[in-house]
This record gives sequence, C-alpha cells and structure tokens, in this order.
Amino acid sequence: EGLRMGFVIGFLSETIRAEYELVILMISTICDRLFKMMIYKVQLSVITPHVCWHTYCTNMAKSGMNPKALQYLMGHSGSA
Repeated sequence: EGLRMGFVIGFLSETIRAEYELVILMISTICDRLFKMMIYKVQLSVITPHVCWHTYCTNMAKSGMNPKALQYLMGHSGSA
C-alpha cells in the first residue's frame, strides 16, 4: 500500500504533494488524539496503537492467515 501511494505521490506537483503530506499528518494527529481520548475514558493507559496493531496481527496469524500475506501486511521482509 505504501509503495503504491509513493508511486502516486511521485506524479503530483510539489504544491499538491506538500498539501497531501499535510493532510496525512493532520489525519494521523486527529486519529492519535481520538485514540488517546478513548483510552483515557476507559482508563487503559497501557494500550497504544502499536499494541492494537500487534494484537490484530497475532489474531490474523491464529486465524490461519497466509504467513506471506501477513508478513507483507506487517511490513516485514521475513517471517519469524
């Protein structure tokens, strides 16, 4: 996914590229703040987006997802 987006961004003008990157940063910041607000509301301070990501990937592995597909999804070059 990231590689495809990088390919698309390569064709954008510098102005549009800067605006696109700013929008992505804003969305990321908003999502991070919303996540922190939800965690605060339920008083779970040890839960982070990274923990959620690993939980998702662990559950996908346990459900029988193809290891190569999971490896690609996680952005790793080799499976453990």
